[in-house]
Amino acid sequence: MKKLSLMLVLALAGTTACKKDDKKPAATETAPTEAAKADEANPAEAAKPTEAAAAQPAEGANIKDAADYEAKGTELMDGMVNAFTSAGEDCDKAAANVSAFIADKGGTFEALKKFEEANPDAKAAMEEKMKGKTEELMGKIMPIAMKCKDHEGLKAAMAKMPQ
Repeated sequence: MKKLSLMLVLALAGTTACKKDDKKPAATETAPTEAAKADEANPAEAAKPTEAAAAQPAEGANIKDAADYEAKGTELMDGMVNAFTSAGEDCDKAAANVSAFIADKGGTFEALKKFEEANPDAKAAMEEKMKGKTEELMGKIMPIAMKCKDHEGLKAAMAKMPQ
């Protein structure tokens, strides 16, 4: 997940190569969450973690094994891509979506980080296995990431991503 975080940050900084993917998001992708809609209406509130997220126990804290780790990691990558792509070309909406996604999935990010620290072989294996998917996902977010690379709201949202 650290690799995905780094890749997303690099994409926003405009330092990665652009691989354009003109495919439209799949019809099965979910709409922005209510939190994302609220963040879009009030960007100042988007920077604050939600009380619900702060009160929740670490979602995914019980990662059982490498397969569970991979499933949760894949779910996070897909969710982050959806947060970007469901915004179309709207940087404010992308910022709200990413902020809401990170707030909603913070516990999972932390659980994956803990699992990686305890199981470095699982992390390396997943990174190797996910190379193609990571490239595919980066191609999907690159258009909006490049368009919004200087957007302060999106920079603030990405700064909330656990390292």
